[in-house]
Amino acid sequence: MSRDMPWKPSTVSSSSRLSSVKSYISQRDFKNLPNSLQRGVSVDGTKQSWKAWAGQKISEGMRGAAGGSAQGTERIALFPGWAARRWRRDAQGKTLEAFDIDLFVSGFASSHRAPELASRSQRAFIRLAKGFAALPKLDGSSPEPELTKSTEDLMASVKLPPRPTEITEDFEVEALERQLQRINSDSSSESSSDDSADSDLDSPIVTSSTSSAIPSTVTSDVRRLHHNLETRIQPFWSSVISSRPVRLRLFASPLKGDDAPPRHNSTETQDALEHGPVVSRDVTTGIDGSFQARIRVTWEELCQHPGALHIAFGDPTVEHELLVTAALFPAPPSGSAAPRSAAPPPPIETKTLHITLTYSPMRVISDIDDTVKVANVISGARAIFYNVFVKEYKDIVIPGMGEWYTRIWRRGVRFHYVSNGPFELLPVLADFFKVAQLPPGSIKLRSYAGRSLFSGLLSAPAARKRAGVQEILEAFPESRFFLIGDSGEQDLELYAELARERPQQVLAVFIRDVESGEVISDPTGQRAMGAASLNGEAWPKQSWSVSPVSRAASSYSIPSPTRGEYFGAKPLSSEPEPIVDMTPRPASRSGTPGPARSGALRRSNSSASQRAFDKRHELQLRVWRARTQMPGLVPLRVFRAPAECVEAEEILGRERV
Repeated sequence: MSRDMPWKPSTVSSSSRLSSVKSYISQRDFKNLPNSLQRGVSVDGTKQSWKAWAGQKISEGMRGAAGGSAQGTERIALFPGWAARRWRRDAQGKTLEAFDIDLFVSGFASSHRAPELASRSQRAFIRLAKGFAALPKLDGSSPEPELTKSTEDLMASVKLPPRPTEITEDFEVEALERQLQRINSDSSSESSSDDSADSDLDSPIVTSSTSSAIPSTVTSDVRRLHHNLETRIQPFWSSVISSRPVRLRLFASPLKGDDAPPRHNSTETQDALEHGPVVSRDVTTGIDGSFQARIRVTWEELCQHPGALHIAFGDPTVEHELLVTAALFPAPPSGSAAPRSAAPPPPIETKTLHITLTYSPMRVISDIDDTVKVANVISGARAIFYNVFVKEYKDIVIPGMGEWYTRIWRRGVRFHYVSNGPFELLPVLADFFKVAQLPPGSIKLRSYAGRSLFSGLLSAPAARKRAGVQEILEAFPESRFFLIGDSGEQDLELYAELARERPQQVLAVFIRDVESGEVISDPTGQRAMGAASLNGEAWPKQSWSVSPVSRAASSYSIPSPTRGEYFGAKPLSSEPEPIVDMTPRPASRSGTPGPARSGALRRSNSSASQRAFDKRHELQLRVWRARTQMPGLVPLRVFRAPAECVEAEEILGRERV
């Protein structure tokens, strides 16, 4: 019988063991268990099921591992802002001793998933990103062997993704973009993210023939590069938090007589919080998770607050530290309103930001990529991606820029950094600024919500920065500015246009030449000033075949604003039309004009030296064109090293900072 029913003895044994467990439980008192081990009781008095209890404990364990909810930890980030005095005037326009303070605060809220809780689609995205960056595998495995002729013939009859050697840079950018959009769209649903990942894992993993540039044998270095990419790219798969209340509070720090860069510690923060906030404002995050506030602190509020009296009645040329706290609160309850007697919920996270109330008649507006940090925009998407997300910070520092900026900062010049980079690059820039030893200043980045993130990051013309640059110029109408950028984008054309529009505010324009090889022959554009009128109606007579070009046809122009600006406060100018009609042509060796050929044909047929010549020629034309648009008293210089910018030292020497 035991052979016919082999299961019966085990069943009897299991039943007896279960009976023993029940008997043990009945003899013990489990009423005084810790709350964490007790099942909950619903509103109708019924006990929570064991299944629900187990699910709750698993969820709590995941939250503990992630530092927040299983869906993500909600965070708030603040951009370095600015503050300025606004002196009051009487009816006759005379400046009074009373002033208000304008404070600009901006930031964004987002939800982040811990790396150990990454979904399958997020892991697939990391694989795509590492392939795009041409990172060698950590296991040091050798590449796959080449396919035989018969296998290639078989694969030719099947529609397959492009092979690694056939994958173009545009294809890889699009693959990254599709993957990122899928991650962000699925971030609100854990199940949909995991379910959709099956198709994500089928995406081609891009590779590059340049992967051999990184020795796979150097395991420690390779691991560090992998870590850099994983850390820096994680904010890009975060989800925005819209329609959330944020409370901003402004505190006044005690008076300090130190002319060195500010050093903020817990003691200074506690001293600032001692007297309570000077003002408090509530804002709400927008559809892209961002918020901004221009807070006006009136003279009366300064005089009535005991912690701000030294600002109201002190020396107006002394800089003061202002402390701003931003608290992110949970979403208000949906449906019926919360009872009035209920206490407000505690904030999810509070961030602190120090903003300096500066006094400086001279300031710098500086670009970031290829101006103070190597991005190599002119080399294409992969080079930008690798420099931004993979390389060590010390390897992308542009020599001399940090020392130059710090030297003029110590002479009283204050800084404002404006970039086309997306919000998510804020932690990357914060770490880079420390390594590069760049002086503090406000930072302006852009929101890419609703637009292609990677295509925007990898190709961003300077016209998109116009609104951010104009905002700084308008915020400090009594200050004058050095405008510093690079030749890789359209900083030259943008700054020339602003110098023409605001000649009283622009001190000089400095453009870093990102090309290698020989420098241009006229980096200041003086030949254009000597041979042409300053209204841009004629061109300098050189060895080129040059004909007069009207400014309407050749100048950099900005169409009327059509889209929302960064943070949505002001309209953003559209992208300018690229300068494609390069009428002047390089002369041939015999001195006669060279044949007019298209740029694409010339690039495809010319040698490396000819291409370098063409680039120098194009940059020289841009310099001449900018010089004819700018006021004659505003210096212009294209430089390779900061020491070449002698005009800055001359201006600092004669102007009082």
